[in-house]
Amino acid sequence: MDGARLREQVTERRTAYRHWFGVVAPDVIAADGTPQFAAPAGATTLAGLAASPGRVRGRARVVQDVAAALALGQGDILVTRATDPGWTPVFPLVSGIVLEIGGQLSHGAIVAREYGVPAVVNVAGAMAAIRDGQPITVDGSTGQVVLEQVVQPAESPALAVPA
Repeated sequence: MDGARLREQVTERRTAYRHWFGVVAPDVIAADGTPQFAAPAGATTLAGLAASPGRVRGRARVVQDVAAALALGQGDILVTRATDPGWTPVFPLVSGIVLEIGGQLSHGAIVAREYGVPAVVNVAGAMAAIRDGQPITVDGSTGQVVLEQVVQPAESPALAVPA
């Protein structure tokens, strides 16, 4: 295979990787072939597995990968797919953790307990249901994540200026 064909193949595979990385797999496929997701649009409470006890309210930060974790601030709540040892330095910074994938013995659950950070894992559809910056409450004792609705302030009427 010549160099030009190899470069073309690399480009095609990178494009395919970016595409498939962004595809969210359904939790279940119904008998008729339609995908079924656990977190319906407009849900106000998401359920998962209680992984590290405690309750915390804060600003959700939806993070795709560990490189993007640089945007996290002190006290933010980390929302991501899963963690591995590369994420460990982030745990002392955050006040809570929500993971789409994991169980009691997953990396995120174990490290959250070590640091005393409330965590809920195995929360299907969390990254799609939770908006970045949205206030949420993580209850690591019950496995619940409560999404708070952000109320937009009403437009204040223009004040008449006396002539």
